[in-house]
Amino acid sequence: MDAPPTYTKTFHRTTYPSISPTRPELSLAGKTALITGAGSGIGAAIAHTYAAAGAANLLLMGRTAARLEAVKQSIAAAHPSTAVAFFAGDITSAGDVAAAFAHLRAAFGAAAALDALVANAGHLPAPAPLATADPDDWWRAYEVNVKGVFLLAQHFVRCAAPGAVFVNTSTMAAHVGCAPAFSGYVGSKAGAAKVVEGLQGEVPGLRFVNVHPGVVETGMFVKSGMRLECNDPDLSSHFFLWLISPEAEFLKGKFVWVNWDVDELMARKEEIAGGDALTVGLLKWA
Repeated sequence: MDAPPTYTKTFHRTTYPSISPTRPELSLAGKTALITGAGSGIGAAIAHTYAAAGAANLLLMGRTAARLEAVKQSIAAAHPSTAVAFFAGDITSAGDVAAAFAHLRAAFGAAAALDALVANAGHLPAPAPLATADPDDWWRAYEVNVKGVFLLAQHFVRCAAPGAVFVNTSTMAAHVGCAPAFSGYVGSKAGAAKVVEGLQGEVPGLRFVNVHPGVVETGMFVKSGMRLECNDPDLSSHFFLWLISPEAEFLKGKFVWVNWDVDELMARKEEIAGGDALTVGLLKWA
């Protein structure tokens, strides 16, 4: 297949020192984060990386309590100084999302404020042409990938610490070419990306970012049936750590890929922060 598009000269598939959780500049000491889709795959990897970076509190959210419990126990064994709680629920349910935030306060204190929220849960409808796609499965993508992001963001802005970061796990398919048989997934992810861009305009004091997490061999990737070169899961989770650090402040309202080199991005921060670079829109607009 053709080489993927890249904004930086260097295109990473494995992690590297600039995004390592051992860097003091990326420390999450004293910080509280909520991660959805945390029971497996990229979400679980992000949770482990945030704990490795010294996060004080982590709330894991997903649909399956047993999986969340397993991730919690694994983190507790490796990083006992991080307090970990979990909430099993559906991000498409306003009641469940409200209950998750109530659980955050119950677990970590009534005054608990979020320093970071990673909206990582997603739904991929069974790949099928629009003519034969199951309507409920197709629409479920919009429920999870758009409504879910909206509900999480709505509660996030109410309890965010100053300068807190909202990260939306998106996909390169939201802005690269077309993807036949994936209309529900691509459309919903593109819609969510614009929602997140809009939220940056509404709440400029916080940081909202869209990110393509790379190609990781997760259950969703297997379901897609696609044959693409995968990257190391540590690249994804370590980039998600760097993305919520002060070094990435210039990426407010932007769309980035975990494969892009952060040192090259930082070298271009004035160019990126000052205009429409790395946002979703029309190409070659006069």
